[in-house]
Amino acid sequence: MSSRAVLLGILLMSVPMITQAIPRAAQEVTARADQYVEGLSSAAAFLREVRDTVELARAGEYGKIKPADLGRLDEARSRITELLEGHEHARQLSAEERIELFNAQELITSIVRNDDKSRRVCTKVHGTGTRIARSECLTVAQREQRAQETREATRVQQGFREPSCSVREGLGQVRADSC
Repeated sequence: MSSRAVLLGILLMSVPMITQAIPRAAQEVTARADQYVEGLSSAAAFLREVRDTVELARAGEYGKIKPADLGRLDEARSRITELLEGHEHARQLSAEERIELFNAQELITSIVRNDDKSRRVCTKVHGTGTRIARSECLTVAQREQRAQETREATRVQQGFREPSCSVREGLGQVRADSC
């Protein structure tokens, strides 16, 4: 058997292993974004809906919106316009672009509902020791809590103070009812 045939056989056998190495979270995020995109009307109709929503928000139809949030609203609208430019439907976007579209729409929804803490943000994360990126979706509140716990754990490791109950609980050092 030639070395090319052996190499080709090895490559073909490794394809299932490589696809299994892609984390389920990445597949779930892509599936969620795909499901969202499938539910959209044509790109032009969706852009009209986004434009109308932003205009109603600026007019105060959704309640008082902070000036900073209005800027974020405009940025999300222009990002959606940028992504859908030249496309008849959102299905024509790449997987990463569909996730960006989903994130921008989530941002608009959270600003309009005045509920930024429950907005879901999806990001690509590279795990330690791998070049394969995985998608991680957390709410803004979860991201802030993780950052706070990380800051506190760093202070504890540096010896600046005793860990709080929430950190000790997370480390399994104490039960929730004993704090």
